Amino acid sequence: MKTFNGVDEITDSISKSVVTIGNYDGLHLGHREIISKLTCIAKEKHIPSVVMTFHPHPRKVLQPERAFQRIFDTLDQVEVLKELGVDYFIVEPFSRALSQLDPKEFFLEKVLKPFSPDDVVIGYDFSFGANRSGSQDLLKEMGEERGYELHVIEQRKLDEKIVSSSEIRKLLCEGNIKLANKMLDRPYYLKGIVEKGDGRGRTIGIPTANLRTADELIPQTGVYVTYVKIDKMLYPAVTNIGRNPTFLKGSPERPKVESHLLGGFDKDIYGKSIEVIFRERIRDEMKFDGPEMLVKQIKSDIITAKEYFGRHDEMG
Repeated sequence: MKTFNGVDEITDSISKSVVTIGNYDGLHLGHREIISKLTCIAKEKHIPSVVMTFHPHPRKVLQPERAFQRIFDTLDQVEVLKELGVDYFIVEPFSRALSQLDPKEFFLEKVLKPFSPDDVVIGYDFSFGANRSGSQDLLKEMGEERGYELHVIEQRKLDEKIVSSSEIRKLLCEGNIKLANKMLDRPYYLKGIVEKGDGRGRTIGIPTANLRTADELIPQTGVYVTYVKIDKMLYPAVTNIGRNPTFLKGSPERPKVESHLLGGFDKDIYGKSIEVIFRERIRDEMKFDGPEMLVKQIKSDIITAKEYFGRHDEMG
């Protein structure tokens, strides 16, 4: 797969293609149906498939006053789209000026001219251009004029909920990891660097790897069954997301992500890049009367996690 930072950076000559456009934050089940349709058409016609997305996310530019958290970063999109067999990934720089383009002008300059699509594949709720005024009807009309076929992929539902990036963000913020993972069709994860903490975990006999992450969406505080990925190896773990209410007064703005690796793991991993992969939520974060009660609860959490891993020998 070839990746370009906007259509102006494309060096290949693309005479025919199949194109889709969207934010594709998370590349969840609904997105994957769009990508599957895209790549199937491309293979049938022996022409390249093209996915265009935007960076920064449009909501960060158009509504900067509202907190917005991406599910995964652009690097994740690159990795997943490559696995899904996409040929070209275009990350178009997003700005207010771009958002104010007339829909027809946007589609002509950013899609028709650079990609000459035979087919355009979109989601049921796709809109584009100034004030999001570009509609399915406009794309159908332009398709009749320009000679491409429009394919609209209908919404996907799971557990009576519409699969969407906004729904997944809501589920993660509620701690509903199981349903979020189902909608993503893979486990949610955080990645970052292991940094030195205050050493309290080692003091109480339960050392933790403290994650410094630039990922934007931290799930609801609480205790989770996780895997920690280090150098491509998976280690069962228990992860606490929280603000250490037993020891700390006040409420730090960003919760800590601390993972205790099971099985007597004792390697020095300070400064290492790791991923914390979320499988199941055990409980809420709690404030205890002292270290002894905290240790007792953590040992109970470890037993719960081991029971989970006893039922699930590998990721699935």
